[in-house]
Amino acid sequence: MYKNKLKEKLYKREEMSTVCLLKGYAPLIEIAAKGGFDGVLIDAEHSALSQQECENLIRTCEAVDIVPIIRTRKNEPELILRYLDAGAMGILVPNIRTTKDAENAVRYVKYYPLGERGLSTTRASDYGMGMPLKDYVEFANKQTLVFVMVENIDAVNNLEEILKVDGLDGIEIGTTDLSQSLGFPGQPNQPAVKEAVKKAITIGLNSGKIVGSMLRPGESAKDYFDAGFRMLTADGLSFFKDGVKNFINAVRS
Repeated sequence: MYKNKLKEKLYKREEMSTVCLLKGYAPLIEIAAKGGFDGVLIDAEHSALSQQECENLIRTCEAVDIVPIIRTRKNEPELILRYLDAGAMGILVPNIRTTKDAENAVRYVKYYPLGERGLSTTRASDYGMGMPLKDYVEFANKQTLVFVMVENIDAVNNLEEILKVDGLDGIEIGTTDLSQSLGFPGQPNQPAVKEAVKKAITIGLNSGKIVGSMLRPGESAKDYFDAGFRMLTADGLSFFKDGVKNFINAVRS
């Protein structure tokens, strides 16, 4: 395991960018790293990526010095453990609604005394060939990031207490699922949705913890950073979609 430069920079209040990938195509990670992204969000929730594919993508991240974060499918200890043992440096847990959900997420990511993550000599601990396991436990607890998705109105209503959970580094606000939980699927500009997002942002920023979000097409990164966000995630597929549209428009013009 190595030092998590993304976590270090975030806690220095620097502005960080990650790119979300849903496909097991290593060159995309190499391009993202060479282009200047700080991290890769490997999306195992909204994709068919297998555990083995995620592990190979994590290897690619390490090779090009970019931080791998996994968005897991569920808040389950066995599932989260597999990604961490493969070498993930952070976990983004979806659909958190209560303080207990957030406490569980931290407990599943961290080793004793901060949690109850299963301990073994896996890839993440250099197969037991690096530092002593006792030292690795302490090091891993410091280096791993724990983020949760705020994408349901229940999470917004419970957010002040959620953000008090020890070991939770921050939140990512998911406007799409939040719009659905309010009865307006795919309509983030509905007043009720905008109000819920505003409330989540205000609570998140006032907590002092890290607040992140997906940057949608047409939105300004500067506006987010000026508002206090510290981590923005780009949709990797949007780059391809935009390229396709631009190419076809150029061909047909």
